Amino acid sequence: MDHLSEDQLWQIVSREIDNKQKEAYETHLSGCDLCRRELHLLTLMERDLKSRPVPDASEGFALRVAAQVRRKQEDKIFNLPSFRIFKLGLAASFVLIFFANLFLLAGFDAKINLPPIPGGSYMVLAVVVVMIVFVADRIISKKLT
Repeated sequence: MDHLSEDQLWQIVSREIDNKQKEAYETHLSGCDLCRRELHLLTLMERDLKSRPVPDASEGFALRVAAQVRRKQEDKIFNLPSFRIFKLGLAASFVLIFFANLFLLAGFDAKINLPPIPGGSYMVLAVVVVMIVFVADRIISKKLT
């Protein structure tokens, strides 16, 4: 068996191993001076760390940590592809609702006298609005990451 890794030695010190592992490690330790010395040093280090008082956190520390955690969670949620698709779908829905309301208010047979827009129809305008929302979302999401 090769030498025990530092992680394996820390498992022994912190008592995070089952009996089968413990037996295998003890067998190795009985014949390996280097690993025994490392285990002894880690044990002394752990005792020293446990004997020291834990310093008090500065005022507002918990609030700052909670705010950072909340920001990271929000960033994860708002950068999900499904949320981006939701925003795009929401923009498209508003455009469709707008045009549906125009047709319902004017009646299906009536001509709608909307002011002319340069360059074409209102449907083109709706597509352009959706595209602008999509491009803006892509630009913002790249700046956040």
